[in-house]
Amino acid sequence: MSISERYRVEMLAVNKQHRIPIVERTQRLERSYLLHFAPLFSRSDASAEELQALYDGASMMAAYTGYHRQSENSRYIEDMTKALRLLRARGVDKDENVRGMYGALLSSRRFDEARAFAAAEPSLSKESIPHIDRQPGFDSRRPAYFEVPQTGDVLLRNAPEFSKGIRIIVVSGCHIAHDAARAITADESLISAFARAQALWLAPPERNFDVEEIRRWNAEIPRAPMRMVFSTEPWRGIDFSGMPTFYVFRDGKQIAKLSGWREVESLAQLRTVLREVGLLEVSNEGSALK
Repeated sequence: MSISERYRVEMLAVNKQHRIPIVERTQRLERSYLLHFAPLFSRSDASAEELQALYDGASMMAAYTGYHRQSENSRYIEDMTKALRLLRARGVDKDENVRGMYGALLSSRRFDEARAFAAAEPSLSKESIPHIDRQPGFDSRRPAYFEVPQTGDVLLRNAPEFSKGIRIIVVSGCHIAHDAARAITADESLISAFARAQALWLAPPERNFDVEEIRRWNAEIPRAPMRMVFSTEPWRGIDFSGMPTFYVFRDGKQIAKLSGWREVESLAQLRTVLREVGLLEVSNEGSALK
């Protein structure tokens, strides 16, 4: 079986098995990558087709480790860089490879490298990364996110401490999460409960840094402002690969998790969980109150 066939049959096949938890999928993909793809770097006779499969495999691993095990992410970005260089030495220069490389640098928050890469690539001439300020005393080892105001610079800051009391974190950013945010903010009892739990709506570190998209969300749904996660690893126990997912914590311990969004059913589930943790009360008639 050729390397390009292995990419389709092994890595793409595992990637499509969404019922398998992302941790297990990552482990399977890693085994295949290390066994069949990484050894191509030591071969001088690798074909352009094989090198493209190597680039694609490294790109997939960079994407997966961006959601968890982020400390290993840089290894696969370096492999993408080497594979891209080898492809160009063979006269292969695909725009999708260039954009994939740029996106991988953005998702791993290597902004200076992304800027330098874009400056050297004509196909990325229209790309720009906004200026980013850091909160005084910022600690990259702690949970952190980018706050995007309607005007002005993006601010990288640490998340408020959530080891005490009830807290809610929502992994979001997709159109389904957008529907969920609209439904929740339309319900005064729910949005009040979310406010008391200092709910954070967090977009995962995907291969773009679309500040304008965040601004559009926040302008439309100001009571559920979106932030972008800086690095996934400090957010222990949170899977940023599934949207939307609602996590409820009490004194730093996860006590509930709701995945997906089916409006009537999901609203009922949320109310049940929020009543159980004391963020919603129930009247004598059984309706939820603030």
